[in-house]
Amino acid sequence: MKKFILILSILLVIVGCQNQTKKTPDVITTSFITYDLTKHIAPDLEVELLIKPGQNLHGYEPTAQDMMMIEDAKIFIYTNPYMEPWVESLVSNNENIIDASQNIQYLESDHTHDHDDEHDHDDEHDHDHGSHDPHVWTSIKNVKIMVETITDALIKAYPNSQDLYNENADELLLTLDSLDQGYREAFEQSDIETLVFLGHFGLNYLMHDYGFEYLALFESMSHESEPTIGQLQTIMDTIDQLNLEYVFVEELSELKIVDTIETETGVKTLELNSLHNVSKEQFENGVTFIDIQKQNIENLKIGLKQ
Repeated sequence: MKKFILILSILLVIVGCQNQTKKTPDVITTSFITYDLTKHIAPDLEVELLIKPGQNLHGYEPTAQDMMMIEDAKIFIYTNPYMEPWVESLVSNNENIIDASQNIQYLESDHTHDHDDEHDHDDEHDHDHGSHDPHVWTSIKNVKIMVETITDALIKAYPNSQDLYNENADELLLTLDSLDQGYREAFEQSDIETLVFLGHFGLNYLMHDYGFEYLALFESMSHESEPTIGQLQTIMDTIDQLNLEYVFVEELSELKIVDTIETETGVKTLELNSLHNVSKEQFENGVTFIDIQKQNIENLKIGLKQ
């Protein structure tokens, strides 16, 4: 009996120590974009990414454990209420809950470019955000606004680090200016007038910034489904009419239709990453928002040439 009590006491001590050493993150962020910007501005803080690498940002719902972690965090930064509508139930008057897009002017959701006559949008793949397009971070100009919003929130919560956060934010803003110029040059030097995209299109803000036309084909196509003859014919006709060598696809895409189109038409595919999320491998390798934007620019320089 004494031996049992001793073992039980040891276990209780171990559990108690684990609970004491488990530190609540300084900042909780919902999306990779808010996570990565915050990490760049405040490398001295422990920042937690709520929606894990590889998870679908659309339709995410927090667990009870997530809610407890959010409640304990000093700052909670989310993308915007149209991307994460579940946050609205938390907001109330809590000044530590930060909408990173609060000073951004939204574009209306644009579904006019989706040419998918035969395939209805189902619940799993129809990302309905109402009249507002939530993908504001695909505009470099909007990301600069997000940087300023996040920096102000961090300084308010950790005023002793104001100089560090301002310095890092200024450096980040200069890098964003360089990316903006890179995108501008890629579009201005294009040999084609219309970018053709396969999959869920979240780059309306990017196209709007530079006034470039795009055609999004089959946004609602399931990754698991095979293309119908009609769908395949529509894409092949479009590629032929526009005399394309390249079409663009979304990140983390495993659309079966992509392999079929490459085989049937000889067209090449390039990723144009709207940064809904990163893969687990990318996250572990330390891939950043800046890295992905640079790769986007390089892919555009290739794909917009004939």
